[in-house]
Amino acid sequence: MTTIPRLSIPLGTTAHQYARTFAAEQATPEKGLQVYLNTLAVWAVSRYLQWLDIATNVTQSDSWKAASRALFDVADLYIPTVGQLECRPVREGQETIALPPSLQENRLGIVAVQYNDNLREMQLLGFYPTPDQIPAQLSVTELRSLDTLLETLDSPPIILSHWLDNLWTTGWEKLEDLLPPNPPVLAFRQSPSTRGKRLNFTPPLLLILSLTPESETQLRITLQLSPLDTDTPFSQPVTVQVLTESGEVFRVMVAQQGDRCLQYELSGEYGEQFSLQITQGIEQFTTALQI
Repeated sequence: MTTIPRLSIPLGTTAHQYARTFAAEQATPEKGLQVYLNTLAVWAVSRYLQWLDIATNVTQSDSWKAASRALFDVADLYIPTVGQLECRPVREGQETIALPPSLQENRLGIVAVQYNDNLREMQLLGFYPTPDQIPAQLSVTELRSLDTLLETLDSPPIILSHWLDNLWTTGWEKLEDLLPPNPPVLAFRQSPSTRGKRLNFTPPLLLILSLTPESETQLRITLQLSPLDTDTPFSQPVTVQVLTESGEVFRVMVAQQGDRCLQYELSGEYGEQFSLQITQGIEQFTTALQI
C-alpha cells in the first residue's frame, strides 16, 4: 500500500479566534466542539490552497454562516468559480471519517484533516472525490493524494460562447428532452443557444440558460429557474447568487414559496468569468461559467 505524504498546516491565533467565536454560539458543549474542529479544518485547507495561489472565500461557505453551523454539521470551503469543498476533521489515530447525513453530493470532494489534542497544527491526510452515493463513513485508506485535489480544482469553467457554435456542454440538454410540449413555465422566447440542466434537489429544479449575442464583444444571458415539474410552484424559497470571478456576491435573487419561476438577465464581455450558486434549504448547486 502506498503511503500518502501528510502536509502540516500551522494554526495561528486568527484561526482559533474564529473557532472560539463560532463554538460559543452553540447550544451544547458537544455542538460547540464540533463547530470548533470544523472551523479549524476549513481554515487549514483554505490556508493550504492560498499558499498555492488558489483563491478561497470562507465567507461564502456554509461553515461561516451562523444558521448553517447551528442546524447542521457543516465543514465546507467555497472555491470561487469552482464550488464547495468538504473539510472533515479526523482525530489522530482514527481510521475512519464519519460523514454527516447533511453532506451534499454536489461537493467537489472531501479533504481529511487530522488533528491532535494540542491543536497547534493540522495535517491534510488526503482527498476523496465525492461519490454518487455518499456513505456514512470513509476509510482513511481510501484517500487519494492532494494532487488529485489540485486536478479537481483545475477543472475549467463552462465556456458559454461555445454554445453559439453548437459546441454543447455535457449535462446541459435540449429543453424538449427535459420538459413536456409547450410548458407554461417557459416565460421567455428561447434562442437557438438554449440549454437546460436538471438540479437533483428535493424536489428537483430546472435551470435554463439562453444566450443572445448583443455585439461582437457582448453576450446577453437569460437565466430561468423553476421546479422541474412545471405544473407545481416552488415548495420552499430558493436563492440564486451571481458571484464574481473572485467569489464576491454580485447579485442575489430569491424565489419565494409558491412562485413558479425566477428570471434574470445579465450581459457581459467575452472572456468574463462568473459563477452561479443556487440554494434550496440545505441543498446547493454551484457552476463556474465563462462568457
